[in-house]
Amino acid sequence: MRTMKLMTSASLCLTGMLILTASAFGQDSTKSKPQPKTVPQSTAADISTSVSDTAPAGTPASKVANSPTLQQLNPNAPAKAPMSTELIVKAEPAILDLGDIPTNDSKVVKLKLVNTGDKPMTILSSRCSCGCTSLKLTPNTVIEAKQSIELDVQMSGGAKAGPLAGKSCTFVVEGQPEIMVQLKANAVSFVSSVPEVIDPQIQKDGKFVLKARDGQPFKIISMQPAVVTEFSTEAAAEQPVTLDWAKFRELGVNRKATFYLDHPKCQMAMVDINFTPEELQVEAEKLRAKAIKDRSAMDPKVAKGQVPDANQTPVLPADPDSQLTQLIREGKTSDVIAKLGTGLDVNYKNATNVSLLGQAGLYGNVELIKALVATGKVTIDAPDNVGRTPLMQAAQSKNVEAVRELLKAGASPSVRDQIGGTALTWAAGFGDAASVQELIDAGSDADIVGLITGWTPLIWAAGFGDAKSIEPIVAAKGNIEHADNLQGATALIHAARTGKVDSIKALVKLGAKMETKDLNGNTALLIASGTSGGDVEKLQALIDLGANLQAKDNRGFNALDLALKRTDMRAADVVKLLQDKGLTPTPEKPAPATESPASGGH
Repeated sequence: MRTMKLMTSASLCLTGMLILTASAFGQDSTKSKPQPKTVPQSTAADISTSVSDTAPAGTPASKVANSPTLQQLNPNAPAKAPMSTELIVKAEPAILDLGDIPTNDSKVVKLKLVNTGDKPMTILSSRCSCGCTSLKLTPNTVIEAKQSIELDVQMSGGAKAGPLAGKSCTFVVEGQPEIMVQLKANAVSFVSSVPEVIDPQIQKDGKFVLKARDGQPFKIISMQPAVVTEFSTEAAAEQPVTLDWAKFRELGVNRKATFYLDHPKCQMAMVDINFTPEELQVEAEKLRAKAIKDRSAMDPKVAKGQVPDANQTPVLPADPDSQLTQLIREGKTSDVIAKLGTGLDVNYKNATNVSLLGQAGLYGNVELIKALVATGKVTIDAPDNVGRTPLMQAAQSKNVEAVRELLKAGASPSVRDQIGGTALTWAAGFGDAASVQELIDAGSDADIVGLITGWTPLIWAAGFGDAKSIEPIVAAKGNIEHADNLQGATALIHAARTGKVDSIKALVKLGAKMETKDLNGNTALLIASGTSGGDVEKLQALIDLGANLQAKDNRGFNALDLALKRTDMRAADVVKLLQDKGLTPTPEKPAPATESPASGGH
């Protein structure tokens, strides 16, 4: 169950849950058509079909150019028509203006591709210029003559306000040059600090204001570092904040403070803190000295002043972080406490900035949690590199006592990490139902939405977690029909793709709609039929619960069409079940997609 740690490190994302996610969200076996035999280049010319034409779209032009043609390898192969220099498929608008995008959030706008010609045209693939922009388009989408399709283009506003320049989306179209659409947008911070930069030498009392530029009342949920832990419970368009500079310096000076908000257009505001270069240098030296002291405390030979024998072959020492982690995981609390006695800092962090308390939480080591809290010096909500607090770590441990002890010590259930997740998010995806209920009872928002993915605790529970977590989340007003930002998939669709059959049954019992479709037109039944996470047990459960066997996706494929495209070990059994239920392959070529398609999958 350590998968979540890897995912979040790749994100943000989360960046990118999330990224945490291009391959993780790929549609694994539901491609709409066989890959065409040509890969057009953006240069207009007569281009022969090459061996590399069967490679994925995006193959470097140099490789394509240097490949032998099929005619050279096989003189009897049919010659391809030369590529037209004319743009038959055009983008409207040619320059896509996304307008204002909230910082640390994203915005989706529509882009139209129009076939101006008198024959069908195939969009082979698409790509965006950077990870902050995504495009929902199924490869090999056909646009009929004189028709058009609308696509969703999503862009992230990033952390800083200002123009977002140099972004683009490119479409590879069979038989014509590539289409490049320039994107323009402006990242706007809907909540910002007044003054813009907080200077300890000027704002000596630490006072400033977080102000909503649109006048929308909001509340401050939490901040990192945890210099302030109590905020007004009243929503207001202007929230006064007082920083305790002594506490800030105790926690470690840095140039940023992050505030987590419930403003509908700004869930996170970053404030610049103007500590002097001298203070930052002193802090860096303190950190270096602390690291040496902590390493010495973790190495018994160094701690005892022993010097290695110069005549012996040197042995590489074990990684101290790994040794410490092993002690915590194995419950050898007395050994960890002994290291604290030899100088190990109670707030020591490993290479990924997970604190001792965070590791104790992750492995459900309640004894160590109590011992660290008892020192009175431990930072309860110390974040790691991606903003996860010890409570978030404990939420994954499947030990509700670890969660309970941290809450008792003052850990905040409302703090959000860099992908917008809270402790409840982590408990739903990787913990257990008892931890989920404990966090809900402590005031966690059951319907918190991830910043990029749009995943909620219910989606995490349905797609990855304990099926028993679903009922308490729905009871706490988790939206059972919420659709994510990536594929428009609901909790039931996620359960059909990567979840458990018990999760499917629980969701339907609680009112999940069986025929809700994602952006590709997939119902839960179609997802279970067409992806490798679907098996006979899931399909049978969906059928028994009343799923429509005749459902078709945006391309006109039915469940059997999708199952026949699968190549995994479960595919044959799924195909047989669907055939036994009377399904037959679609007799005609499926109609082209007329709605905005999206790549699906976890």
